[in-house]
Amino acid sequence: MPRAGSATTHQEPIPETTPVTSHAGSSSELGIVGRRTIPGFSLKEFRQPPHRRLPWHEHAHASVCFVVSGSYAEHVRGRVEECPPRSMIFKPAAERHADVFGRSGARCLLMEVLPGRLET
Repeated sequence: MPRAGSATTHQEPIPETTPVTSHAGSSSELGIVGRRTIPGFSLKEFRQPPHRRLPWHEHAHASVCFVVSGSYAEHVRGRVEECPPRSMIFKPAAERHADVFGRSGARCLLMEVLPGRLET
């Protein structure tokens, strides 16, 4: 999985049945505090409280998530990607993943690449 910054990869298998707390609404919309669309991109700022667990979900578009502060662990492809402050992680469209936020929670900027952007 492509990534930048200081994100590290652990090769521990994570089963699909990893317990996560559930919540009402879409996982991809939980915690959003700001959003903006510019040509070809959707930008969302989100904040998550300490130890929040988001269940398995996917995003319709390819995305890059930049961790402004705090941290989280992303469960994806049978691994855990640790995402500390100032790290970035890329996900292709429809990549199934679950997130577990650290002891300080996290504040992140999610940039989704909208359809057609990669074709120009």
